[in-house]
Amino acid sequence: MQTQEEWKQVNNAACRRWRITNAEYDQQRQLAWRQANPEYQARWAAANKEKINARKRVWARQNRAKLRRKELAQKFARRRACPPWAERAPLLAFYRACPPGFHVDHVIPLRGKLVCGLHCLDNLQYLPAQINLQKANRFSPE
Repeated sequence: MQTQEEWKQVNNAACRRWRITNAEYDQQRQLAWRQANPEYQARWAAANKEKINARKRVWARQNRAKLRRKELAQKFARRRACPPWAERAPLLAFYRACPPGFHVDHVIPLRGKLVCGLHCLDNLQYLPAQINLQKANRFSPE
């Protein structure tokens, strides 16, 4: 007679084997479920913020080189997008004056699908952090 713990281990191993052998079907099934239940993911994320943040911290610790490359790519993209006539001092002052809870946002993204903006004072604005994260790298011409 198996104990409950032994049964869990056997069952988990069987589930893992099934997922590996049926990976494509399983991915399609999960995608269909997520599309049919979009509110679940938002509720789960709201209820598990600490768990999500802990995973992000672990990932960041394990992938420092990737994060550094991404930061450098963003830095050089800003440099390339900065026109020669744009003065650096007003840009730095704008960043330093950003109110708490806000992000400095490029009105026209530096690397958008429709258009690429410049890294200059006329293209910067303060946005509440949540709105800026939702906006991401998008530009709406309206």
